[in-house]
Amino acid sequence: MSNVALEGGLGTISFDGQVLEIFGFGEQRSQRVHVGQIQNIELGNGGLIGSLFTVDVGAGGMGIKMAMKLTDKDRAALQNLVKEVRAATRKGT
Repeated sequence: MSNVALEGGLGTISFDGQVLEIFGFGEQRSQRVHVGQIQNIELGNGGLIGSLFTVDVGAGGMGIKMAMKLTDKDRAALQNLVKEVRAATRKGT
């Protein structure tokens, strides 16, 4: 299980092995995605914006795309969460 609370109160992203949850980031409600719906997840370079966190979902879902400025510590923690989610999608959890 991973729980990444980003510095500055930006938001929190957690993964319990089956459900990815995203809290904050200017949203009124949390976003939840089951690992079985996730086709791809990545944390990439968003250019001038900073980092780009992307979750692609199947079955016509809209997915999640968020640009954010991350500290080195937060980027490392979020990269570990991404690896954990990828491992779970390969297992077919």
